[in-house]
Amino acid sequence: MTFVYLIQLNEKYRTAANWAPQDHTVVAQHFNFLKELYGNGTVSFVGKTGLSIDHPHNTGIAFFEADSLESAELLMQQDPAVQAGLMELRVLPFEVILPHKNQ
Repeated sequence: MTFVYLIQLNEKYRTAANWAPQDHTVVAQHFNFLKELYGNGTVSFVGKTGLSIDHPHNTGIAFFEADSLESAELLMQQDPAVQAGLMELRVLPFEVILPHKNQ
């Protein structure tokens, strides 16, 4: 099954002054987590909105495969940014209607 992973900064981190050096390390770990899932084929697409960190609709997005909603949520709960409380996520089932065209 395909799922979409929507992740946003928690409100505290929408202000740059609230970031500590270790928060930047967590974001790097978050990126590596998604990169590993992309590399092993679990995640097929990763991106984010082009909005500033203080914008309430600033959102990261990933499309991935899992056997069930429960297993999808368990997988994405392993994201270091979620575990550190830096970001919050939503995992939703996703139905592809028009697939991405190869360029």
